[in-house]
Amino acid sequence: MKSITQQLKPEFIEKLEADMKLMWELGDTPTVLKDDPEYIETIMTAIFYERHYWIQHVGLTIGEA
Repeated sequence: MKSITQQLKPEFIEKLEADMKLMWELGDTPTVLKDDPEYIETIMTAIFYERHYWIQHVGLTIGEA
């Protein structure tokens, strides 16, 4: 069974994924966390529930804290 992220793949979701990945790669997360903590909370929740997708299809490295 496909995840909801794989079932619904409009262009804005792809853009959001790319922006989120770039934010992590560039180290901008602390700034965004300071300016918009709700955004970080939302994307972290999304990544947590779809972490296998993010690792496999987006190439995001996710570690255990």
